[in-house]
Amino acid sequence: MRIYIAGPMTGREDYNVAEFERVAQEWRDADPAHRVITPFASSSRVFLEKYGVPFDPEEHRIEYKDFMLREFFAEDIRSLLSCHMVIALNGWEQSRGARIELQVAQLFGLQAYDENEAIIDPAHVHAAVMGAYELAAGAPS
Repeated sequence: MRIYIAGPMTGREDYNVAEFERVAQEWRDADPAHRVITPFASSSRVFLEKYGVPFDPEEHRIEYKDFMLREFFAEDIRSLLSCHMVIALNGWEQSRGARIELQVAQLFGLQAYDENEAIIDPAHVHAAVMGAYELAAGAPS
């Protein structure tokens, strides 16, 4: 089974790589047949192809204004769509990228779970997205 891990990266220390890897390893340990994919791993492939060196979260900083982030996100979505399910890290509701990833998963019928393996209700995804839009528009929350 292919599993995609979604969660907050931007603005987190070292892009939250340690947390992504912790959860990914838990799933690999539970069943060695699981192929677990993180956005860091898929983005790192893009960086390596473009620059010829591995992406180092301590050294390389990517911001939303950088075109490279578009390339990273496109590869992340391709990776997500190759999976059977999504696991969302705690704090996904505050992450623009993770909210979009969960919407894409929902659109294509992939089941999403939180770190405790509870199903994430599609209405919760919708509410998180709409709440973010309202905050961005300056509407009271």
